[in-house]
Amino acid sequence: MLPKTPTPVSKKWVIRLFSLIVTLSYLSSCSAVLRVEHASKLQEAQDLFNEAADMENTLKSEGMPESLTSPNNRIEAAYRTSHAMVSSLIQKQRTQLSQDDLLGTAYTLKAIIEWRLGEYAAANQTVREVDSMQVSVFPRDEALLAALPSLIQNDKAKHFMDMKSESFDTIVDLLSSSISDLDSVMQIAPSMNSMRLYLLTSQLAALKNWNDLLAQPNDYVTNPPSDNTLDALEESLCSEVTVPVWTSFTTEVKRLDSAGACNTYNFFFDLISPDACSAEVEDKENCDAKN
Repeated sequence: MLPKTPTPVSKKWVIRLFSLIVTLSYLSSCSAVLRVEHASKLQEAQDLFNEAADMENTLKSEGMPESLTSPNNRIEAAYRTSHAMVSSLIQKQRTQLSQDDLLGTAYTLKAIIEWRLGEYAAANQTVREVDSMQVSVFPRDEALLAALPSLIQNDKAKHFMDMKSESFDTIVDLLSSSISDLDSVMQIAPSMNSMRLYLLTSQLAALKNWNDLLAQPNDYVTNPPSDNTLDALEESLCSEVTVPVWTSFTTEVKRLDSAGACNTYNFFFDLISPDACSAEVEDKENCDAKN
């Protein structure tokens, strides 16, 4: 059976793990191309986005409200300024960006900002534009763009849980789709890259929401299911979702073989409690012993 008490995500280093993935940093190494005006402007937009992401992650790690909608909110202002800059670049200097293989980077940045602002329809539309135009993107960007719809599904599910604005079945469908779709994205994620760990921890974040939903459905949603339905869902969640996701996550942590990866493993072990589903799950103490 699953744990009956929802566990909050509060560890600062986990927030930092997500920050390191969603911020974009590879442009700074392209010193030659950055002397070109359009590339320099793209770097400026990227730096502003990174600043906003750092501020947002700091607020989250300190347990502060996550809303970006206050008129005086510096985070929202930074995101929107970065979005305006990169949108203008795409519109006015599209050819130059394409010639330097930076158009895909610009679109990726645009989509991520729209996601962070909660403008999900716009983010999904940007992803579709990239797909339809067959814009050249870096492998990590390709995986991130492919993952965005799944990340949005999890965000929507959590919002519906908090607001009690949708049915139990609707939220379950969103979480289920988020996790299964991220499985597909893993197939194109570059090997030996932190993006893979990010995708897996994103699955675990959705799984955590699912655990909370099943543990206390009356606290999160309208029209909660019957006890018999909950019991059946718990059983299927263990066998069909928790164990497969956790097995993939453990494999990735072992491959990385680092103290940071081990810390991530231990945190999610406490958060998800996979040992409640399977006696064969590796103990977190074994990870400690290896580092």
